[in-house]
Amino acid sequence: MIAEGSEYHKESIIDILNRCDRIKMEKLAEGYKINTELFQSHLSVKGHFNASSGSVDPDEHQVKLKFLATKRMRELRKFKNLMGYPGKINIP
Repeated sequence: MIAEGSEYHKESIIDILNRCDRIKMEKLAEGYKINTELFQSHLSVKGHFNASSGSVDPDEHQVKLKFLATKRMRELRKFKNLMGYPGKINIP
């Protein structure tokens, strides 16, 4: 963003992105689905539930985090693969 001429300072951009990440994590933990232009995500619980209690038992249930790439992300991955980019990009 800085290289593209953003009027914001690097520290401000990092702070905003970190806050967005924190809010997304909180909302996922509350059971919300997160949909962006790059991915869709949600939590689910895997395991057999007893109808009488209906509660989550850590010994019998697993919480799963699911990410689905959107069309835009799939197109971006294809482009990066064609350009020879590595599969993982580290962002400070």
